[in-house]
Amino acid sequence: MIQRLKNIASGCGVLAISLVSLAAQPALAQTCPQDLCACLGAAGHYGVVATNSIKLVSSKLTQSDGSGGKYVTPFPASVDDSVCATVGSFAGIRAETPGDDDAQLGADAILLNPTGKVAATFVGYKVAKVLTPAVSVAGDLVTGGGTIKGAAAATITGATDTSGTSAKLPGCQQALSDFKSASATLQALTATQTIATTKIRQKGTDLDINVGAGTNVINLTSISLSPQVTKSYGYAYAVPATVNINLLPTTAVVIINVAKTVKIGKSCAIAVLGGDPNRVIINAYGAKSSVGIAADASVDPMVLVANGGITVGRGAAVGNLFGKKITLRGAASTTNLACP
Repeated sequence: MIQRLKNIASGCGVLAISLVSLAAQPALAQTCPQDLCACLGAAGHYGVVATNSIKLVSSKLTQSDGSGGKYVTPFPASVDDSVCATVGSFAGIRAETPGDDDAQLGADAILLNPTGKVAATFVGYKVAKVLTPAVSVAGDLVTGGGTIKGAAAATITGATDTSGTSAKLPGCQQALSDFKSASATLQALTATQTIATTKIRQKGTDLDINVGAGTNVINLTSISLSPQVTKSYGYAYAVPATVNINLLPTTAVVIINVAKTVKIGKSCAIAVLGGDPNRVIINAYGAKSSVGIAADASVDPMVLVANGGITVGRGAAVGNLFGKKITLRGAASTTNLACP
């Protein structure tokens, strides 16, 4: 663009020079909390960060076909981006179509356990007594010197480095402290908006949270969403609950601080509408906080639990996860924040 403006300088004189000057100005750096990448630091470079452990296990659901037979639906556990944790366990489950139920990592697996400890465990399955790999890692597998158990059950596209000296280790180590610092920083912010109750408890009903321009901070005690079972003409069906977070074009970020627990029931959802889900983060900051996301649920915002665990059930879809102990069982981390 600058070269094009220089080329027309003879026709537009001072105006062209002025535009070149403006175009050459560096963008103003965003700071926390206006920029969640600035808050998260090194943690923002990973899809999942766990100070203790990550467990990524594929699952399947067996159902009746209505005519005396059965059919099986595979649910591969997956993380689109890199994973950073102290120790990891990864397992696929045999499906009718090979590969349908692999546990999948879309980039690196960086596991910090040192020499003398197991850093990664992989579990596959056997066909005719022959082990079949059931875990795929699209990037590198790096440990802090720790060993790899069940390596034959994994397909590693990149390099495998158990030397404990990889250049990728310091970034992961920094990420473990950075996301905990981010939780404390976000929790200390003054609320900018209040809603009718600090305990969101929806059963088969929807709740809209309309946020404003700029930085929005909402402080809650807990969030609990559950389906309502309804009967009609002799049939029972479940109506899920949803919280809609409605953004404006001018919304910079939405920070939802939760003092206790977050429980998202089967097929329930926290949806971000009107903008990028990665402008919204749920920060469960309490000493005993935890987050549970049930089967077939969806949570658009990033989830941060500095002192507790995150469990995600079969068929659920989530974004970035930061916690102490993280389990995805047949679930997918798909809408990942991409920090520069």
